Amino acid sequence: MKSSFLTLPQPFVAGMISQPTIDKCLIAMRTAEHNGAVAFAVGLARQEEAAWTVDGMKRIFHSTGRPCMPYIYRNGNLADKSEDFRAELLLRAAEAGAVGCDVMGDIFNPSPRELTWDKDAMKRQREIIDILKSKGVEVLMSSHMPEALSAQEIVDHLKEQENRGADIAKIVTVANTEEELLEACRATVMAKKELKVPFVQLCNGKFAYLQRYFGPALGSMLTFTVPYYDELNMGTQPITHTAKEIFERILWHQNYEG
Repeated sequence: MKSSFLTLPQPFVAGMISQPTIDKCLIAMRTAEHNGAVAFAVGLARQEEAAWTVDGMKRIFHSTGRPCMPYIYRNGNLADKSEDFRAELLLRAAEAGAVGCDVMGDIFNPSPRELTWDKDAMKRQREIIDILKSKGVEVLMSSHMPEALSAQEIVDHLKEQENRGADIAKIVTVANTEEELLEACRATVMAKKELKVPFVQLCNGKFAYLQRYFGPALGSMLTFTVPYYDELNMGTQPITHTAKEIFERILWHQNYEG
C-alpha cells in the first residue's frame, strides 16, 4: 500500500530534515525514523543542487518507506530563485515519487502572511495544485508569519488554504505571551471543528515548544521535529525522540470521569 500523510494515525511525529548534502539528509532521516518519526518534510533550500534533480530527489524519497514531502521556501540556496523555478522543483518532486508537496500560500506572488490574493497568482496556484493531485500527490499549503494572530484570523487563513484545494492546511504564527499561547490553542479547537481537511497549526516564539507538544492533542495532525540540533537546526522544532515519548506517555483522549 502506498504511504500517505492523510492515512497515518493522528497525531503523529514527523521529521523535518534540512541538511546541505543528500548523504547528510539520509543520515538525518534514518536517525529521525529510528527515534519515532513516521513521515518526513524535506527542505531543499539548503541542499546541494544535486538534490534538486529528479534523480537526487529519488535518492532521498526512496531511502525510506515513510511518506516524504519536500518544502521549497525562500531561504538558503533558493533565496534568489524565481517563483517559476520553485514551481518546477515541485513538479520534479512529484516525478521523483514525493508522496506530498508543500505549496506556499503565496507562491507566484510573495505576500504578507504568505497568502497571496493576486488573481493571476491564485489561478496559477490552482493549476499547479491540480497537476500535483493528478499525479497522486497530496498537497499541503503553508503560510508562515512573524506575528501572533487571533483565533478567528488563524481559522480563516486555514479555511482559505482549504478553499484553494489543499489536502492539508498549515499555518505557523508566533506565541510570545501566555495570552497569545491561549489564543493559539483556541484556534486549534475551532479549526478542528470547522475545517474539512486535516491541518497543521504551529507556533514560533517563547511558547513554541509547549504549543508544539500539546497542539496535536487539541487537533493539529502532527508536530514537526528534528533528529538532533546542529548549525542548520537550532529552531523551535522539538527533538524527535522527546516528542515521540511525550505523545506516547500522555493519554490525550482518556476520559477520567467517574
